[in-house]
Amino acid sequence: MSERVRILGQWLLGLALAGGLTFGLLRLDRLPLGVRLAGWAVLAGLLSYPLWRLMTRLCGPILFYDMVRGARNPRLPLLRIGYAILLLVVLFLVYLKWTPAHLARDPFAVLYLETTLPPGEIAAFASSFFMTFLGLQLVVVLLLTPALVGGAISGDKQTGALDFLLTSDLRSHEIILGKLGSRLATLLLLLLTGLPVLGFLQLLGGVDPNLVLAGFACTLLTLLSIGAVSIATSVMLPRPRDAVSTVYIMIVGYLMLTGMCCTPFSLSAAGRLGLLGWPSAGNFLTAWARFSEDPTALPEILRGYAIFHGVLTVVCLLIAIRQLRPRTYVYSAPARRRHGGGRRPVGPPPPRPWSAPRAGGRYRARRWIGDTAPMMWKELHGEFGIAIPPLLWAMLVIAGSSALGLMVLTFFCGVAMIRSGKEVSEFANIWMRICCGAMATVILLGIALRAAGTFTREKERQTLDSLLTTPLRDEEILLAKWMGCLWSVRVLGILLLLMYTAVVLTGGMCPFAVPLVALGALVHAAFTANLGMYISLRTTSTLRATALTIVALIGISAAAWVLGLFLSPFLIFFKSYRLNEGLQGLQIWGLIPPCNLSALGFYLEDFKEPHFLHQRLIPALAGIAIYALLTGLLWLGMRRRLHRETGRVAA
Repeated sequence: MSERVRILGQWLLGLALAGGLTFGLLRLDRLPLGVRLAGWAVLAGLLSYPLWRLMTRLCGPILFYDMVRGARNPRLPLLRIGYAILLLVVLFLVYLKWTPAHLARDPFAVLYLETTLPPGEIAAFASSFFMTFLGLQLVVVLLLTPALVGGAISGDKQTGALDFLLTSDLRSHEIILGKLGSRLATLLLLLLTGLPVLGFLQLLGGVDPNLVLAGFACTLLTLLSIGAVSIATSVMLPRPRDAVSTVYIMIVGYLMLTGMCCTPFSLSAAGRLGLLGWPSAGNFLTAWARFSEDPTALPEILRGYAIFHGVLTVVCLLIAIRQLRPRTYVYSAPARRRHGGGRRPVGPPPPRPWSAPRAGGRYRARRWIGDTAPMMWKELHGEFGIAIPPLLWAMLVIAGSSALGLMVLTFFCGVAMIRSGKEVSEFANIWMRICCGAMATVILLGIALRAAGTFTREKERQTLDSLLTTPLRDEEILLAKWMGCLWSVRVLGILLLLMYTAVVLTGGMCPFAVPLVALGALVHAAFTANLGMYISLRTTSTLRATALTIVALIGISAAAWVLGLFLSPFLIFFKSYRLNEGLQGLQIWGLIPPCNLSALGFYLEDFKEPHFLHQRLIPALAGIAIYALLTGLLWLGMRRRLHRETGRVAA
């Protein structure tokens, strides 16, 4: 007891000294700057040791072990370099927006012409880039935090390392806080990469220091809350990919629901948050909208943002600490579940075989696609995708049904309100480009998620060796898994087909464009499946394969922009204006799948535009040819890779 009293007395004395010094520094604002800086330095020295002891007591040795191990990861320097390059590219794009009016036709002329901003616009340019910088920083936090933290506990469950941690004398809060702190420290080091760019921007002026502090505070709060949600989800679910995907679904669902539903009723008559406004207080989009309307409400907005994310962080950490050992016991004790003990496991039910005929042969067996080929039946009916919790799955179904119903209602109401045939076809074409493009994006994302786990799931379950002992050829295995990727999104594919049918019937798409759209959709789906399967064959983790697949899809779409950044000045210098316009069309309508399908789905009025043929249709066909070539190369690469790994000779 005396030792505890002594430690408590040290803490109280240190806090009293720090509080008194802080109060004095805040009140005595008339002191010289040197005296105040010396006071803040003494305060930092007084607080450093108690904070260090508190961190070591809460996080334990897991924090330092994970930080040392993470610092040796060779991917982190590449990630920081990529983030710095991304910031510089964004700075260049913002500068292109502020170029003089005579460069509007050719924005890349700034690369070979001497252009300067007027002195009166430099401050506005700095403010515009700072807001873009904050938005990009929040997007990086939203994208990377679930990927790095979501597999902290579930990854150790899958490898069996968590069982060894739980048999040691480590407490639950030490494991949770240690793993969370090490991964958040990695993200903080990544975000600090942008400080030199931001420091250079301060020389231009036009950026309020209070706004800078508020922006970094919002970023830190968002990082903490999403990290806490990710670590809690990682405790609840057994596989890293399930945990990461669940966190992404929760983030998108929260932003959509609070942005659409809570914003009109969030403020009271005095301009403060009402009862329905607190759920939307943590949405940075609604916070930015409130700040744009009333900049003087920044303290109120920041207070609500801090309360929401602080409460969310504490609640999720308590849930993760409380449920660490019970959830790990449920997922690591299959024998107990088999004999009826323990809690009911969360996950998809086992696959059911086709129905057998009744006694007497009165009813025939129901046949499914792939019944005659065992491998095909396994991939079409025996495999499953992401295991999402039932409550979140219900929310996802409700949100998807609402979005689909809104699209259908918009289409029929728009067609009913418009009387002229020409206007109906124009409205249907615009609706097709927006809604069908969104549906096609969701379908390709579903194919990518399924394809990224085709071979890695077999490796994680240690069933790939058993599969290779069968008399199946490598081509049969690849074809069955490829068909399983396309079969997994069959419901969404039927909905997309119905949407295109309604557009064709209302004149929004020319009947001659139907084969082109069908060809484009098939090529994009085949390319996505081949890319995910190839990456899954080359990697050993489903989470890593999923991340690499999505990054590769985005990178291929952005490749034309990088190519145009270097080729456009040379084409203009040699006066190849038509080729430069085709290259710009390929950037948008060729290599971006939703835009590519919208360009292929033309209608008769599009041909009246003077530049439709060589700026949209021909680049779209060229994009289809490029994707078809890449699809064939990926298929050949998969065959060679699988044959080399298995060492089997086809019969």
